[in-house]
Amino acid sequence: MSDDPLFSFSSHEIPHYYGDYVRALFLGAAVLSAVVIPVFGNLLPFGTFVQVLSALLLVLLAGLTNPHSRMLILYDTIISGVGVLLLESIAISVAAERAQHKSPFDVLRVRYPFFERQRFAQAPAIGT
Repeated sequence: MSDDPLFSFSSHEIPHYYGDYVRALFLGAAVLSAVVIPVFGNLLPFGTFVQVLSALLLVLLAGLTNPHSRMLILYDTIISGVGVLLLESIAISVAAERAQHKSPFDVLRVRYPFFERQRFAQAPAIGT
């Protein structure tokens, strides 16, 4: 294994401490949601503002996670569970919408107009 501290997690004397991995997963989820929000827009039913706040909450919890606070570990668990439930409900609703359309790209046009706008932005002008 590499001794480079940039690519390795710090070792703790506390057995079964996975806070460093939780921190990395929370930061990864926050970055991924920050990239996805401008592309897909209102992916969650609560709106874009709540999506941005949830990404900031993940970053805050990632920074506060430590092995000495059981309440923060409980908060991490609750936020992770709520996130899984929300993302799975989105996956089910997208799959249900996809089953109603003939082409998988119809769902992208109906649910995510970003892709349709990009297609028209790149289309050549009529009469040129």
